[in-house]
Amino acid sequence: MKKIALFSLLVLALVQCTPDPNERTLESRLHGSWTGVKIDNHLTAQGLWDTLHPHTTSYLTMTFDTLSGSFVVDSAGIVLDSASFSIGSDSSITVVGATNASRWSIDKNMISAFGQPLLQELESNFTGNQKSQILYVSENELQLYFEKLLPVNYQGFQATMKLRHTEYWFK
Repeated sequence: MKKIALFSLLVLALVQCTPDPNERTLESRLHGSWTGVKIDNHLTAQGLWDTLHPHTTSYLTMTFDTLSGSFVVDSAGIVLDSASFSIGSDSSITVVGATNASRWSIDKNMISAFGQPLLQELESNFTGNQKSQILYVSENELQLYFEKLLPVNYQGFQATMKLRHTEYWFK
């Protein structure tokens, strides 16, 4: 009898729970134009080197149109990249076809002359399809992260490089 009463109270409590009407969905928070803050690229090659390349992205605007599933990155009105995207149930964004992403998301001036051919090799292995985790999204702040292993082969040098990529944006 006690179990039935406890179960009834639990069901009654759950039925009376209502979602917060002010809570916005992930899609509604993500939708719109975001201004860049910075991007951190952390490149590692096991036992060879470990470098962090942060760079400012205040000149970039990234726009998510959640109604059409389109994604655009521009600088002063000049489109640098565009693609389609989908939002996963695991709070991820999968961008498909962002073929110029490595050009705007990595500051090549921060890479030494030795590293430039390796960077070109990384770019050639990048397909433009990327799944990023949404680390944080609010009404005015967005943080995205992905980690990718990429094989590099340059003049006999072979390594598997790990790229840890974090983007910071605000509205």
